[in-house]
Amino acid sequence: MERVSSAPEMDDVISTDQSSRSTKRRAKVWDYVDSELVDGKEKAICKYCKAHLSSVAGKGTTHLNRHISTYCHAISQEERQRFLATQKTKPDEAHVFDPVVFRGLITNMAEKTIWGDDLVKHLIDVCKEEILAGNRPQGIFTRIGWKNVEDKFFARTKKKCTKTQLKNKLDNLKKDFTQFMELKIVATGLGWNEANQTVDCSNTWWDEHLEKCNNPERGTKCNHVRFRKHGPKHLDDLHFLFDKVHVTGATAMCPGDVSSCDSSSDDVLEVTEKTNEAWNKPKPKKRKQMSGAAQEKEEKSPFYQMYKNTCMKIESADEKISTSVEASSAPLQANLVPTIAEAMKMVKACGIQEKTAMMHTATSLIMKAEFREILFALETNEGRFDLIEREHKKSTT
Repeated sequence: MERVSSAPEMDDVISTDQSSRSTKRRAKVWDYVDSELVDGKEKAICKYCKAHLSSVAGKGTTHLNRHISTYCHAISQEERQRFLATQKTKPDEAHVFDPVVFRGLITNMAEKTIWGDDLVKHLIDVCKEEILAGNRPQGIFTRIGWKNVEDKFFARTKKKCTKTQLKNKLDNLKKDFTQFMELKIVATGLGWNEANQTVDCSNTWWDEHLEKCNNPERGTKCNHVRFRKHGPKHLDDLHFLFDKVHVTGATAMCPGDVSSCDSSSDDVLEVTEKTNEAWNKPKPKKRKQMSGAAQEKEEKSPFYQMYKNTCMKIESADEKISTSVEASSAPLQANLVPTIAEAMKMVKACGIQEKTAMMHTATSLIMKAEFREILFALETNEGRFDLIEREHKKSTT
């Protein structure tokens, strides 16, 4: 049975002073060493060379650390370096290179530097195609939609990106678009610079706005200043992808979002109906009436007060839910707006052909819920064609 004696007089050479090393740091060695009973005594066993290391009282884990960092012949150099990286805590000790952490940092840097302007444009175009194909119903990409986005993006760019990478980039684009639309709302009534695709504000206005937004005490800076000279790139395309995203944070919508303002109606009704069913269940029987003294004693109990407050909160929540259901049930039936896919069917039924200027105009128009509602309200295909034709002439003049 191999023992620590394979390293000559190691117990005498190794210092047992661990005052500069925290308990958490010392515990790292147990990722490399197992513990079990051998002949009634606790032994530490190296996971790599299977050497039995004595657990001498008072020596802590110093001899275990020394074995893993120096004497173990079976551990790989990479694992030994990782272990040493966890042990270097003194200011005068040199930094130990951790290859696993380094590879992770390089991977993150590669992911951050992959997005050039041409790749962003390809991603936007692919997402627009899938939206028009009906693969993002209710503001959420389907599995087929995401697969098509990945495949088409790879076919056009030869860059293999995962769904997570693509979604993260879309989320960043949505964040930029949202912040820019917030700036437009704040600057309502001021000019617009068409060449730079941003609001046209004076230096005085910017100075006042930045003074309101910046908070040196909290270390926060105004996000709008980045759009002072130029708006976000591909602004028209971002309008297409993130329509209405700037209205409120609650109704924000983008490819891959879990919820959206257009898709929440049915879910709300289903939840509220279940909630009402739960409240309509028969209530448990009340306890028998207590004597006056016992009741007064119970009312003074903090647990009784907590129970009473909880019941009041539940009753208040029930009233709010009932009021919300009554207020929302009628408008849900009156404000039905066709989806983009349904509006596209109406456009094609009018006789508008694909790959035409009229179809391009119609595609931009049906991204707006107001236009889809008007299109749905018209009863004849001739009336719908006339409306789109007039809008097309207006956009080309």
